[in-house]
Amino acid sequence: MDENSLDYDFDTPPELIDRAIAEPAEPDDDPLAWYGLAWLRWLRCGQAALVPGRRSAPDDLDRIIGACDRALALLRSDRPGGAGLETALVQLLAEALQNRDSGGDLDRAIDLGTRTIRRLPPGGPEWFALTNVLGDNLFGRFARHHRADDFDAAERAFRALLDIGWPDRPSLWLRLGSLHEERFRAGGNVADHRHALRILRTGWEEGSGYPMLAMSYADAVINSGAAATAGELDSVIDLSATVGLGSVPTALQPQWHYLLMVAHFRRAVAGERSDPAELRAAAEEAGRLIGHPATEADLIAEARAVRATARLDLAAITGDRMADIEPILADLAAVGPQVNPQLRRSVDARLVRLLAERARRSGSDRDAAAAEAAAAETLARLPERSPEWAEVGYHLAYLSIVSAEAGRAGPIAADRAVDMLGRIVAGGSTPPKIRAAAATQLATAASALAYYVGGDPAAVDTAINQAYKALRETSRDDLNRVAMAASVANALILRYEMRGSLADLRWSLDLLNDVRNEVPDDPQRHELDLSLAQARILWCEATNETPPAGTLELLTGVLAAAPPGDPRRVQALRGLAGGYAMRAGATGQPDDWTEAVRYAREMLAGLPPSAPFTALMRLSAGSTMLLAGRVQDAPHLVREGTDLLAAALREPAGHLLRARFLTGYGMALLDLYQRESRPDDLGRAVRTLREAHQLASDEPGQRGAAEVGFALSTALAAAGDLNAAVESGRAALRARAWQVLLQSGTQDAMVAARATASEALRLAHVALDAGDRAGAWSALETGRGLVLHAATVAATVPDLLRRAGETELAAQWTQDPVPDGASTRWRDAAPAIPGDARFRTLTVLGQQARLLDPPSIEDLGEALTAMAADALVYLCPGLDGASGLALIVARDGSVDALDLPALTGDWAVPSAVQQAVAVREISPVPDSTAVGSSLAEVCRTGWDAAIRPLLDHWRPAHTGAPHLVLVPSGALATVPWHATYGNGRWAIDEAAFSYIASARLLVEVARRTVPPLNGAGLVIGNPDTGDRDQALPHAGAEASTIFRTHYAAGRYCGRPDGPAVTADGRGTPEDVLAWLTATGAPPATVLHLACHGVIRADGPASSYLLLSDGTRVSSEELMRAAAARPAGRSPGLVSLAACTTHRAGRAYDEAVTLSTAFLVAGATSAIGSLWPVPDRATARLMVSFHDHLAAHGRRPHEALRAAQREMRTAGDDTSLTGWAGFVHLGW
Repeated sequence: MDENSLDYDFDTPPELIDRAIAEPAEPDDDPLAWYGLAWLRWLRCGQAALVPGRRSAPDDLDRIIGACDRALALLRSDRPGGAGLETALVQLLAEALQNRDSGGDLDRAIDLGTRTIRRLPPGGPEWFALTNVLGDNLFGRFARHHRADDFDAAERAFRALLDIGWPDRPSLWLRLGSLHEERFRAGGNVADHRHALRILRTGWEEGSGYPMLAMSYADAVINSGAAATAGELDSVIDLSATVGLGSVPTALQPQWHYLLMVAHFRRAVAGERSDPAELRAAAEEAGRLIGHPATEADLIAEARAVRATARLDLAAITGDRMADIEPILADLAAVGPQVNPQLRRSVDARLVRLLAERARRSGSDRDAAAAEAAAAETLARLPERSPEWAEVGYHLAYLSIVSAEAGRAGPIAADRAVDMLGRIVAGGSTPPKIRAAAATQLATAASALAYYVGGDPAAVDTAINQAYKALRETSRDDLNRVAMAASVANALILRYEMRGSLADLRWSLDLLNDVRNEVPDDPQRHELDLSLAQARILWCEATNETPPAGTLELLTGVLAAAPPGDPRRVQALRGLAGGYAMRAGATGQPDDWTEAVRYAREMLAGLPPSAPFTALMRLSAGSTMLLAGRVQDAPHLVREGTDLLAAALREPAGHLLRARFLTGYGMALLDLYQRESRPDDLGRAVRTLREAHQLASDEPGQRGAAEVGFALSTALAAAGDLNAAVESGRAALRARAWQVLLQSGTQDAMVAARATASEALRLAHVALDAGDRAGAWSALETGRGLVLHAATVAATVPDLLRRAGETELAAQWTQDPVPDGASTRWRDAAPAIPGDARFRTLTVLGQQARLLDPPSIEDLGEALTAMAADALVYLCPGLDGASGLALIVARDGSVDALDLPALTGDWAVPSAVQQAVAVREISPVPDSTAVGSSLAEVCRTGWDAAIRPLLDHWRPAHTGAPHLVLVPSGALATVPWHATYGNGRWAIDEAAFSYIASARLLVEVARRTVPPLNGAGLVIGNPDTGDRDQALPHAGAEASTIFRTHYAAGRYCGRPDGPAVTADGRGTPEDVLAWLTATGAPPATVLHLACHGVIRADGPASSYLLLSDGTRVSSEELMRAAAARPAGRSPGLVSLAACTTHRAGRAYDEAVTLSTAFLVAGATSAIGSLWPVPDRATARLMVSFHDHLAAHGRRPHEALRAAQREMRTAGDDTSLTGWAGFVHLGW
């Protein structure tokens, strides 16, 4: 042995140590030489533990122990040596025994050290050295057996060394802290863990810079199993800034990177919102760990998993939808089997997720197939119902649905996907985010399955409700949130296609508009654009509007963004064809028709052969060509479109779509017959439409049922079967009535019913041709009052549901719907009476088929008699070249029809009246003479076209001046028929006139008890709206005079014109609604409103009375008050001295006006106006009306007639604007 070998240390070059060990000479009796041999091998073992690539010999520890034993034996035989050598040998032997740890090695090391220390004086170098080794050995035995005496002895040893001044204090702090941490991990007492951390931190703070202290502290924080506090994680990061990486042994550097990586990652996710900086730091440390040459394979695998997760989370919280997923995929794919099973499952799930995302982004069939195969393989080896199984199952279901949509898989794959999604949503171990995403995907999938193939409507409703709940609970930084909202929107669009509830369509538009604005840079924004454009086009179809600006551009953008073969391209082409056709219908431009046909043909060329929507696309293309051919008189397009519709019928389709295909084909055949008069076309049209009608009529409320019924009626009429045509038309009207009742809110009901009046008028003409006058009346009444009927029936539906045992459904119905046009956040956009609740209501009440039918002729006759009216007269304009019509229902039940050939053309005149700002004017209406002249022309024309022939027709069989109740249709509702005149005759002189929205409302009002005038009234005059310019001084004077003279026992609200009247309130919506719904004896039997009235084109929710402080009460709110009105009670008369209170907002025949709304809500009579009325003239008329009513005891219609005749100047038609605009409704 080299005599210098005892000077070797751990920094000695390994080759010198190995050369010295290899020398063959072996000492016989020299203890120092034996120690030297042991020391060399100990150095080799130490280097092997710390230096990468350095290796020790398998028998090194055995040879060290043997050499030490030999040396000690020689010393104990009184051979030359000394205490120092003995101490060194005992120390080396104890350490070697601890490291070999075979059998009783550790016990022997402890016993040897204990016996030796007893012979040594405390505080000496030998005592220090052996106590240090003994403490290590006791620690080692405690770590194995966890005996308290070993812990206590080890702690005493370490504390003694610290107290006496052992120079290697950092290692003592390290071992003492580790000792307490070991006791925590064995016993679970968190106090031990916290104490260990304090010890380690104290040792570091002494300033030694010993890196192992920092590493041990970090290890205790990260790997202890105790939940690390934010402060502890912060300390780990703080320590890292003070530890130089070069001071950490190379072999331990990967561990240091690992601890820092985990610390950063845990800090990143510790709060409510992940910290992007910490996620980036975690990913960077993971990169260092992966790139370090000493990192072992298992740590590399874990680091790749952490880096991938950090990058995914970073993309989520920063909203980076353009994040490059390829490096993340590479990390996940490189994670080997070394990681623990839980991490392996997590990696597999994320890998499938990103493969699905890659396929979604690229639109590549190859990527989709690879992702689907990987998902299926992964799912098969995951524990069923585990969180990872749920996540992979979700992505597999999504990929299967995409395959089915693209025609790569059949409907069975879609069925399986729906089943899988249902299991995931219901699974107890499904992670919340996956459950939410699966719920929204299920909504779309279930809706699509029901729409294309057929299915349980209740399953669709359940899926949409679950999806909506999931969407509401999703955080804004969830990357899935946009896709979830789009899924819900698409499901709602499909449900609208099935049922026609406009609330679903509006809700989908709200969702799509909002989420699209949130993600301007989303790489898949074209998916949102497509859905938004589709919803817009459907809305325009329903409302008969042209697509909003930018809609067609959205679709061309989809074509530019979607890759070849993407099914969205076909859907975008369908939208473009339909959009251009709608625009062509509005503009009449041939170029628009050319574009519509071009896009339809391009769509057909790109159809996937087996996609579920192939037949629907053919239907759309055929309908576009048929319409283009009809408008442009192009027979070849008509025939081509018909052939396409026939081809669509040959495709497999569900119940709903087949009915739609049959309807399209039947209407095409009818169109061909009308062009070419071939009987075979007509016969096939009737047969086809009969089959379609049977399919569409299976359940109430199905979208399209009314349309096919009207088409069948037209075909039967063309075939000469008038009675069957009338019966089919009646069924269509009933189907339309169910559709109207299905809507959420009166505005949607108006949209759904908008075309009904003209359809009903056509049906009435068919009924008259068949000699069925009562049938003609029934058709007109149903079409005229459909919206109003739905509003009044809606108030009775809860009672009907409760009687049917559906108490929960009744409770849902009685909730207030979201106000029409209200601005809501996308999460809150659902109507409070959900579409599925309304649809279930139709099913429950389906046996009560006559729920929305007109009243009987007998009931109508009784109502007319009770109200001292002689007849109900429907005034209908000419349609499709036919003459106008007056249908007269007398109180004796007879029905008469009178042709009015001159009642044609545009009666929405004068435009200055109809388009004037709808506010009660402070001064005379601007351009009074011009308005009067235009109004006078209308009144003169109206006399000759309708009222003179009507009165002349009535007079021969009757005596006296008749009291006629008019139901004018369409723009005829804008004409003051009572003010028509000609050749010195005035309608108001020869007859008394009232108006009503429908016979049904007349019957309902007639059954109310009219409360007698009692000197008490609620008068609201000139309320302070908060806008000085809106003050109505004459209204205040009018209201004060009326109150003081006739109703002083009641209340005055608003601003009186002087001290003679004291205000008892400001005049609020609550005052009005309380008057309508008061219980007990009516406290006031008259409500007089002298204020502003406003109508808007948006519908009844935006047509309102403007009251105190700018508050409003709308027609919709008034009608909803009907549900709260006590049974059998009527509050009395309402006089509306506000402008335009008897005109509807968008279409003149929508029937829902402010004055009608008061009747619906329970009033017995109402006075309203047809146009903006001048303040001074209105005040004069209203004072006169109430004088005739209260002082002279005249009935309301008589009082109004007398007041108007007083204001009329015979021979001067310029005074019309001041008095003719007011009309009477009700008793």
